[in-house]
Formats: sequence, C-alpha cells, structure tokens
Amino acid sequence: MIQLLRYKFDIPEYVTGRDKRAYLVADFAEALQNYLIKVNFHKDGLGGNLLLSWEGELFTIGEHLQVCNTADNYDAIGKSSEVAIGSLYTTAQLDLSPLQRLYLALKATEHHTCVVSSPYWFITSEMEQAEPFPVVL
Repeated sequence: MIQLLRYKFDIPEYVTGRDKRAYLVADFAEALQNYLIKVNFHKDGLGGNLLLSWEGELFTIGEHLQVCNTADNYDAIGKSSEVAIGSLYTTAQLDLSPLQRLYLALKATEHHTCVVSSPYWFITSEMEQAEPFPVVL
C-alpha cells in the first residue's frame, strides 16, 4: 500500500486555502478509492487505516475512506494503536522530544501486545527511505 501511494498514486490537486478535510473527503478519498479499484488492490476499502500529517494537522483515513481530524497532535493506527495512543497521551505531559515519545510508545506496544517488536523502522516526508529507529533514551 505505501509503495503504491508513494510511487504510483496521482494525488489530486489541492487548491491553497480550501478546507483540508473537505478536500480529503471529496477529492483525495474518491481518487484513492478509484485508484485502488483500478489496480485491484482492495475492493471493499483500504484493508487498514492511513495516518496523514499535512502542514501541522493530523488526519486518519479509515478503512472505508472516512476522514477524521485528530483533536491532539498525535495519533496511532494498527493493531496496537490503543496502547500507543495511551503512551503518547501520557508522555505529552512530560518534557520529552517527539522521538523519545515515539520510542516509548513503541516499547509500550511491544511490551503489551504480540504484534509489535523491535527493531523499529521509521520514515518521514523528508526521507527517501525508512531507517532504523535510534534508541533515544
């Protein structure tokens, strides 16, 4: 999915000043659904969620292409998302860097679930490819 979105999917044009959520619902989600049908990826939805950071706002695009803004400046998706969100909420109260908070959330999900384990990898919009997550504590 990530490779398809990064290298093949043509993102619809966004007009500056337009409400981002309206654009994601009306243009982005529709184009994504049409693209997924075209490549026969998944006819009933994404098969998971997408987390999208855009100019300081965080959006979750659900399995059936519903769009939600997060009320916080953090969110998580996947099988361990509830554990990760709990950790991120708690560490928001502390004076930790974003990488430290993310590392602690990953360690919490590894400890409390059987679906997350190190080594962790991450990628940002500024990076060309994923890198191993540094131990930051």
